[in-house]
Amino acid sequence: MRPRGMPMRLRTFAEAAEFFTGLDGVEPGIVQVHTWHPDGSGTEVIRDADIAMYGVVGRKP
Repeated sequence: MRPRGMPMRLRTFAEAAEFFTGLDGVEPGIVQVHTWHPDGSGTEVIRDADIAMYGVVGRKP
């Protein structure tokens, strides 16, 4: 992999969750980005194994 000037560090689920300590998580919490839909809809086309990214929305209490 060649450097692109964008630092990146892969983290485990637990390591990423530490960034949100003290915040109130919005449902559904930390999930793979393709499964988070505020209206409850979703897509069954994308497999979990194809996505390597988590997303979360957190609010200050």
